[in-house]
Amino acid sequence: MEPGKKVIIRQNPHHPGAENIVGTVTVFRPGEGFAGCDLVDVHYENPRDGKGYTMPFGMSCLGPADAGSLIALAEYYEIMAAKLRELATAASSSK
Repeated sequence: MEPGKKVIIRQNPHHPGAENIVGTVTVFRPGEGFAGCDLVDVHYENPRDGKGYTMPFGMSCLGPADAGSLIALAEYYEIMAAKLRELATAASSSK
């Protein structure tokens, strides 16, 4: 977990709803968390308010931002966007 490395925030205890987003490692703090767990400070932009935050995360909250994970995340959002477009089309045609 080197500074500057990209990670996917899978679970965000600081901002519910800001999960499955990409952040950047700022500091790795081995053994500084509860019961000696490693902490990783990650900078990210909260999609709900557009503001940037740097918060500590346990390793279990983060995932790799490798090519496969990023493509899978993009596909997830593309499917979600397509479903929302369908709902919008149905809503506008039912008026």
